[in-house]
Amino acid sequence: MPGSRLTFAGAAGWTLVAAMLCGGPAAALPLADLPVVISAPPAPPPPSGPQARVFTAENPATVLAVEIARALGRDAVIRPEAVQADIRVGVPGAGEDVWVDAGPPRALTVAMRSDTDILSWADLRGRRLCFTETDSQAADLAAALGAEAAPQRAPAFSLMLVRTGECDAALHGAAQLAALQAMPEWEKFSATLPPRDARPLGIAVAASRPDLLGALEDILPALNSPAAWQARDARWARNVSLEVWLEQDAPDCH
Repeated sequence: MPGSRLTFAGAAGWTLVAAMLCGGPAAALPLADLPVVISAPPAPPPPSGPQARVFTAENPATVLAVEIARALGRDAVIRPEAVQADIRVGVPGAGEDVWVDAGPPRALTVAMRSDTDILSWADLRGRRLCFTETDSQAADLAAALGAEAAPQRAPAFSLMLVRTGECDAALHGAAQLAALQAMPEWEKFSATLPPRDARPLGIAVAASRPDLLGALEDILPALNSPAAWQARDARWARNVSLEVWLEQDAPDCH
C-alpha cells in the first residue's frame, strides 16, 4: 500500500508513533485493509542523549517482525510482547491462533575467551554470565545453570564484557554467535559450548484474520529461506562487532 508506515509502540521506554489508516473507524474497514498489530520480542530500549547510539536487537524474531510488516505492505503497529495481537512472531500459538513455522529453532550457546577453563555447561555454575536483558530465553537458562546472571542492555555490551574479562561468557543465539565467531577479530574469543535449549521460531496468526494467513503464505518463502537467515545472522554479527568496537574503551583481557 503506497504511503504505509511501520510503527513501533509499546510500554514504558517505547515511543508510540501511531500510523493508522485514514477514513472511518477500523470496524468499518474491509478485513484486508485493517491495520496489523504485530507482537515480537522487544528491542533494546531507545537511546537517550545526543551521543547515544541505537543498538542491534538480540532476538531474530524482532528483525523478522519488521520484515513481515514491510512485506505485507500495509500499516502495522509493532508492540513488544503485546497481550493481544494479529500476528505474534517468535512465540508458540495459543487458543484460536494458527501457528506457522517461520525459521529454524533458536538455540543458545556462549562466546568465551579461547583459553577458558569452562569446558561444559555445568562449569558455568557460579560464573558470571552476560546476556541481553530482553532475552527471556537466556535468562531462563542462566537461572537453570546456577550462573551469576549479568543482564545487559544489548548484545554488544554482553560481548564487550567478555572481551574485557568482566564476564566469563556471553549467552546469545547459536546461529548469530557462529557468524560472529567466524570473524577474524573474534578468534581470541571463539570458545563455545554445544547449542542447547532450542525453542521454535514461528508466527501465530489470529484466527480472526484469515487475510493475514493468506498474505503470510505468499511472503514467507522468501523471508524463511536458508539464504535469508544466513544474511540476517551475518548482518547481526557485523553490526554487533562494530558496536563492540565503538563501545569498548578497555583492552582485551588476553
